[in-house]
Amino acid sequence: MSVGKHIPALFFFTAALMFALFRCKDMILASHNESTETVVPAVPLRVVTSEELATKTAQHGDGQVLWLSVMGEVFDVSKGREFYAEGGYSVFAGRDGSVPFVTGKFTPEEAEKSIEILEPAQLKALDDWRAFYVKEEKYPQIGWLEGYLYDKEGNPSELLQKVRKIVDEQKLVAKDKEAERQEKIKARKERKEKEKAEKERKQKWQQEQAQKASGERKDTEL
Repeated sequence: MSVGKHIPALFFFTAALMFALFRCKDMILASHNESTETVVPAVPLRVVTSEELATKTAQHGDGQVLWLSVMGEVFDVSKGREFYAEGGYSVFAGRDGSVPFVTGKFTPEEAEKSIEILEPAQLKALDDWRAFYVKEEKYPQIGWLEGYLYDKEGNPSELLQKVRKIVDEQKLVAKDKEAERQEKIKARKERKEKEKAEKERKQKWQQEQAQKASGERKDTEL
């Protein structure tokens, strides 16, 4: 029997076997990736007591879990240990320290103050901080702090509703101011462009006059 006759068949069989092995490898890797990249469902938000929140600092337990509250919303800031475990910002951990966010006084006494003392513009700035934590993926929200801004069911208090209304009004004011600022920028730009065009027109006219005068002198000399 001639071996040469079976070489093509052997070649195709080997190629098919290799393709099957690589295909199996791709399927296994794909399956592995799907299992490792599965998105973990978000933990449902819940009401947090001030007693529980007070234990989420660098001074309690293993010191690894750090929570803070701003405007009554509780966030896990454990991934920001360099900020909240010690130093000035540690005043935020384990409590609702809303007021220091806008006054810049990082003391326990300042952190105990109610947001009622803040001016409308300060409330707007404080809400900007709250929005920052909401958007920051590494600081997941835990829930709402039971206290003077949320009740034990997680419902906003009358004070918080009043604050939200003030914040919305301040946002409109800020929007109007920004629109006015943009109009001034636009007007300034148009004025500069007009002045530049006028200057270029004047320079061109002067050059034309100079060339004309030079030509007249040459004609006179001739």
